[in-house]
Amino acid sequence: MTWLRAGVGGMTLALLFAAAGGAQVTQFSERVFNEQVLRPRGQPVIPLYEGYYPNPDGTYEICFGYFNLNTEEDVDIPLGPNNVIEPAEFDGMQPTHFDRVPEGNYRRRFCVFTVNVPADFGQQEVLWTLNTHGEAITTRGKVLLSYILD
Repeated sequence: MTWLRAGVGGMTLALLFAAAGGAQVTQFSERVFNEQVLRPRGQPVIPLYEGYYPNPDGTYEICFGYFNLNTEEDVDIPLGPNNVIEPAEFDGMQPTHFDRVPEGNYRRRFCVFTVNVPADFGQQEVLWTLNTHGEAITTRGKVLLSYILD
């Protein structure tokens, strides 16, 4: 009986962690990340959902950043199929130039741009897809209580 309770408790814990991580979904090829992931050039730019903050009028700002895995290569990705936001009504606000990895402790670009969504946006998502060096990566932005920025 103790074994059964431990198994159920472990499963519950695993489901909680899976639910909490559901907002940040990236689709990679089978990629192994280790200390060698930062290279001078040829690496992807990873779009990141940072969270959101509420506006006084009831709308929300969904915040996106990015992580350029290149230490010497700035990457330019023009708006279009390789740099797109969906739904289309929000497309065109994203950056097209991605600076190389910054020096220091924080090696990514935080909250580079925001997408303003209406108060009744609910559980809808804003998807940002970047295709760099033939590798498409998508992140999903949602208005979830656990991702509120203060």
